[in-house]
Amino acid sequence: MRQRKIGFDPPHLLRRQHQQITQASTSCHLESSNTLQFNKLMGPDPSYKKAVEAFNASLAFDRAGDPNANLSSSEFNRGLLLQKLADAQGTPQLWADAADAFRRALAAYSRDKEPQQWASTQYNLGVALHSLGAHDKNRAVLEQAVAAYRSAAELQAAAKPADDWAQTQRMLGNALLSIGENDPEAISVLAEAITAYRAALHVYTNTAFPDDFAIAQNGVGYGLTIMGERQHKLEPFTEAVTALRQAVAAQRNLPSQTSLPYINDSLCRALSGVGTYGHDRAAFNEAETVCQTALDAFMATGNAENAQETTQNLDNVRKGRNALR
Repeated sequence: MRQRKIGFDPPHLLRRQHQQITQASTSCHLESSNTLQFNKLMGPDPSYKKAVEAFNASLAFDRAGDPNANLSSSEFNRGLLLQKLADAQGTPQLWADAADAFRRALAAYSRDKEPQQWASTQYNLGVALHSLGAHDKNRAVLEQAVAAYRSAAELQAAAKPADDWAQTQRMLGNALLSIGENDPEAISVLAEAITAYRAALHVYTNTAFPDDFAIAQNGVGYGLTIMGERQHKLEPFTEAVTALRQAVAAQRNLPSQTSLPYINDSLCRALSGVGTYGHDRAAFNEAETVCQTALDAFMATGNAENAQETTQNLDNVRKGRNALR
């Protein structure tokens, strides 16, 4: 059983956390003997009613086959449905319900006998908890998500191909960064996030997975930028700029450059840090150009939320440059 494929991580990560996880849930792989019937009922654009009908059909099919059967797959399906509905409605209770369903599935699966199913369910438990914790800014729930991702990654480490493991490492980095960005004292958690992104990069090479490479490099760069802001040091910003330039270069070689505006915004913030702590006017000038490029892209697509944050970054760049003597 393959875990759900994360299609796109908005590279602002924590500042876009709910958006990121919502988009992560747009594709569900259902582990059930009734998958074809389920997918037929769901249709290309499922409504709440169709989703409920589809789940009930799947559950009824499993029970009809054997009333005493292990219904772990049905609980897994229930979790995916609840997660999808939570993403569509932004309802925290549905994320909590999804997590409960995945926990029930885990109680039925055997870690030793069904390692692939167990790991995939742990991963999806992490996604549900991650969504809930990011929405509520609840550190305890985010730490549960971190534990679930780590449990999944432990079993995935020896699996081939390694892209599921790399995806879990990237999501682990996002969850750790959620904790680190919301806690000014959590420098060590930021370091753990960066380590997780770099682990993913062992699989997500620029040659084999250029888009995933860019997104993971952006995670490294954004984490280092936050660290530089906390430590008031130049070195993390310098490292961040290097990682983010690599991310930008990888995106520019792709037919679809969906992530590029987000990465440019991250690069703007890192360059602003170089300008501030390196007293570097040229870095501020480049930051202004990069930030304006990101802002233009957000405005062109009607992305008001991101445009607002990028406008704030652009204002900070100009204020920082004006403060130089």
